[in-house]
Amino acid sequence: MITDVVICQKKKLKSDWIEEIIIVYASRAFGWKPPVYAHLPLILNADGSKLSKRQGDIKVENYRKEGIFPQALLNFVVDAGGGFTKDMGRTKSRIYTMQELIQQFDISHVKPSSCRLTPQRLPDFNSLELRQKLADKKELALLVQEVKQLVSRTYKDRLENHNLLLQDDHIMSVLRWSQDRITKLTDLVNSNLAFLWVTPSVHTLEDITSHSSNLGVLEDIRLCLSKLLEAEFRREHLKTLLNAFSTEKQLPFSKLMKLLRSAISGLKEGPGVAEMMEILGQTGTLARLDHAVTVMKTFQTNK
Repeated sequence: MITDVVICQKKKLKSDWIEEIIIVYASRAFGWKPPVYAHLPLILNADGSKLSKRQGDIKVENYRKEGIFPQALLNFVVDAGGGFTKDMGRTKSRIYTMQELIQQFDISHVKPSSCRLTPQRLPDFNSLELRQKLADKKELALLVQEVKQLVSRTYKDRLENHNLLLQDDHIMSVLRWSQDRITKLTDLVNSNLAFLWVTPSVHTLEDITSHSSNLGVLEDIRLCLSKLLEAEFRREHLKTLLNAFSTEKQLPFSKLMKLLRSAISGLKEGPGVAEMMEILGQTGTLARLDHAVTVMKTFQTNK
């Protein structure tokens, strides 16, 4: 038996009224209790205008392509209002499961006024959902595979040369490291984080080949790093080592950092050098330095 009929607010047509009247009278004829009718308010844009099919940002597939999780999108819409107990006295955002939302819904809390979406809150909900997935072993495994596919698609030209860091352990480390830096998985393939997956190209390393002394510095720091135990390859310990190396070689610390940043990531700006080394790991860092040294030697030979 149908007990409640919830209809989205819209312009009422004559046929709509006729259908409802028929249902009411038919229910009475059979001795049933007629359903209770309720009309939900519209969901509007932040400026108060109506959502339109012509707007790309109301299509679910667009959000999926952008890396928005289903549960994050659901909570984003629910956050606008519409009869959920959690709206009462809420102080901060959180992700609610479908079952929790079902339990919280109360038709008496539905207001006649329209709800307005707040686009800037969607990244927050997606970030919260990402954190919850990272805390779940099964969800984490699925995220690793999703990131692997994302990176492979983005850098497919490098994949053919087996020139991508796609080991599961590395991806897990990246996900945990980046959870305070990103709001969606697609952020991981932005140009400023490409170093996580891609070895700097020869073209990118051209700047460090202009000074022949850089070769000796890279070889020396590579030797120092290779002597560390894996457990010592941590940010704070690396900072201490790099400072000591700078002092010993009488090389300005800023100059050393600029050189290492270029050699390891090909970037002029970004995370700290010790932080990049930690996330790449000892094997990954040494491989990047070996690559930079090889490029410099080739350049000097062909000069």
